Amino acid sequence: MKKLGQKGALNILLIPLVLAVILLIVAVAFGFSAYKQEQKYKTQTDQIVAQHVQAAVQSQQQIDTKNFAEESKLPLATYTGPSDYGSIKIQYPKTWSLYVDTTGTNNTSVDGYGNPGFVPADTGTNSYPLRFQVVDTTYDQVLQQYQQQVQSSTVSISPYQPKNIKGVIGVVVTGQIENNKQGEMIILPLRNTTFELYTDSNQFLNDFNNLILPNFSFSP
Repeated sequence: MKKLGQKGALNILLIPLVLAVILLIVAVAFGFSAYKQEQKYKTQTDQIVAQHVQAAVQSQQQIDTKNFAEESKLPLATYTGPSDYGSIKIQYPKTWSLYVDTTGTNNTSVDGYGNPGFVPADTGTNSYPLRFQVVDTTYDQVLQQYQQQVQSSTVSISPYQPKNIKGVIGVVVTGQIENNKQGEMIILPLRNTTFELYTDSNQFLNDFNNLILPNFSFSP
């Protein structure tokens, strides 16, 4: 019978040790890999959260800016025209400026312009959030001009009854109310003349419909 020597005993003991070392290395490598993945996921998550937070802050800032801009328009400023031309009353945002010509030029007794900040000169190409006129032409004649445009599909016309003027019915014209200008115009009979209230800038339709139209009036 052969006896197991010291060398053989060491070899047998060495095998479990090597296996243990290998398992330890594998466990450390797996743990390190898992740690790196966790850190990567955490970094990505932090970036995503930061992006969402930034987007939410920017969105709230935009909302606050918009709300401030809307609130700064109130209370509305008021213009009252000459009694000879119906004592027109126009209310508009207080952050706008108004220019009104009552010299009676160009067949127009009252010619008003409204614009945020200041009113630029009328070069024929500028668009204005607010325009109003008393035109020295009968209502039927003015309306006929726009009815011709309906046939060419550049405008549409619908009946319109102002909220603050009883017994007066006119029309609202939508589309190309002037050359190369899109907007909305209210046309109403005013004694033997015609009253026009309009915006030739679609950018300001909300102000026109929500602030100006509900608050204007005149004496028929």
